[in-house]
Amino acid sequence: MDHFRPLTLMLVVPVLALALSACGGGSSDKDQITHISTIVGTTPGALCDHASPRLLAGLGGVKECHNDAINNPQPPLRDFRVNSVTVTGNSASASVTGQPGGTTTEHFVKVNGSWVFSAPGEK
Repeated sequence: MDHFRPLTLMLVVPVLALALSACGGGSSDKDQITHISTIVGTTPGALCDHASPRLLAGLGGVKECHNDAINNPQPPLRDFRVNSVTVTGNSASASVTGQPGGTTTEHFVKVNGSWVFSAPGEK
């Protein structure tokens, strides 16, 4: 599992770092997912507070996740945008674009009625 944490942070945190253009907080699934991206993109370590239990375990737990986010800051992405959000029941994916990372897919699950970031394939 040691390779999972750095790889996940390397992929997830940079993609979210410039979600500044996203707004939301509305009631639709897309609005909620966009809002979560904004929170994570603008608050250091927020991914640790908006991750599924499985993803959080892969990141080493809440404390280790926060330490990694603080000690390994990622450069902000330029030209960030959410291209699309696909919701299937209690799981979702969002195609996002930002430089230097290009287009990537972020994964989400609904836990206790709230959307959180998830490990790929998690349901």
